[in-house]
Amino acid sequence: MMRHIEETLRACGFLAEVKDGVIDLSGESRENLDFLHEAAVRNGLLTPVDETGFRFQAANHSVNQTALFEAMNVWGRGFHEGLYEWRSEDDVVLAILDLNIAGIVRHLNRLGFHTTGSCGGHEEERVRRPAYIMLADDQQVPAVTALLEALSFKVRQPMRQPNKIVFHQPSFESFMDGSLWLSYLTPDNLSHAAAVIRTCRFKRRLRDTLSISGRSGNEDAIRNYVIDALLTITPYVSVDHYGNILAKLDSKGSHHGPTIMVNAHLDSVEDLAEGRTIIEEGSIWTSSEGILGADDRAGVAILLEALRTVKESRHFTGSVKIAFTVEEEIGLVGARQVDPSFLWGVDAAIVVDRRGQTDIVTGTGVRHETRFCHELFGAWVMDIAAKTGLKGWQTTPGGSSDTRIWAEHGIESVNLSAGYQHEHTDRETLDVNAAANTLQLVTALLLERRSLQSVLCQIRNGARQAN
Repeated sequence: MMRHIEETLRACGFLAEVKDGVIDLSGESRENLDFLHEAAVRNGLLTPVDETGFRFQAANHSVNQTALFEAMNVWGRGFHEGLYEWRSEDDVVLAILDLNIAGIVRHLNRLGFHTTGSCGGHEEERVRRPAYIMLADDQQVPAVTALLEALSFKVRQPMRQPNKIVFHQPSFESFMDGSLWLSYLTPDNLSHAAAVIRTCRFKRRLRDTLSISGRSGNEDAIRNYVIDALLTITPYVSVDHYGNILAKLDSKGSHHGPTIMVNAHLDSVEDLAEGRTIIEEGSIWTSSEGILGADDRAGVAILLEALRTVKESRHFTGSVKIAFTVEEEIGLVGARQVDPSFLWGVDAAIVVDRRGQTDIVTGTGVRHETRFCHELFGAWVMDIAAKTGLKGWQTTPGGSSDTRIWAEHGIESVNLSAGYQHEHTDRETLDVNAAANTLQLVTALLLERRSLQSVLCQIRNGARQAN
């Protein structure tokens, strides 16, 4: 996942935020500011903007997170991690902590979970020493464990060390992501930490996808991004002869119930304007120039986050097929090129490529001249939305999309609103809250297999009786 400079600093444990267009660390301790000067300023990565000593900007546009990580990974980090006890966020000395776990330690202490030791994990005589943290109060272990699991870490507690939490083989990137999401938590929102983390992750994913250009026929950059994201979710990822991404996610156990396919398209109607910025005004996002690109970058982001959530769910027992298609905007070209063998066994398709907030498109034309699905399937989607607490979702006719192609193969298909309006124009907007609701709905649909199996049986039995 791409990170801005201030996000990289937060992931490394610094108390950084953007104010008035510059990176502000006014809440940082003197010792940690001195370390930042030594590691990043003297190496030409950050430049002070005034005499305060805590306001910075990137030295040039080529500065990236890898360069910052390398500059901060100085010799001696991690040598004394088990020999401290910090009682406040100001006490935490980042320079002595392993780079990968420094952010976790800093932000836990900031939230009141005081640590007495930690380790980022090391190789010792061909034996891997796992990463861990130790808490001052072992009564806080259950709360911290739940918090780390919400950050997608797999952890355990050794029986003979009640204040210790051990991480199970996390990657450097997972530590950095976890630290970043943890940095957005405060004592006030800690009671609903999981929801805050989900929101932060989704907004970060949206910023990523909306920052990648890719008009029809020129989808290389967004395709590469999506492939990298999918490979963190499933190893079964391929690109077909036409450039479509085809993938499959299987549950770890037995596979029960119907197979659902999810789909969004990779191309946009035109390239993003060079140098444009995303303007975030509350939940409504727009572009400073040209199209925003939410058609269908919002759909891509929704599906990537839904798939990640489903993979981590204990309730996922089945298979999901995944199709990110190219050249949808110029006539559903990519979808038409998908080999029919990939669609074998697919019982239902969920497409996320519709304007608005609560539409379930089940066909085209006012009178549904072309139907994408049986009315029972559309009713099932509405029912799951209602059970999930999402109001207003209704079946409706709509325009053309890849949904048409999947329906032509006999697959029960719907196209869901992705939260954008005025697509293909410089007035395009994205309602991020509406997109988050669609994410919640798609996730629920992928996990709700028993009732879908029943609906599909009703549809098939009705077809047999009609014949």
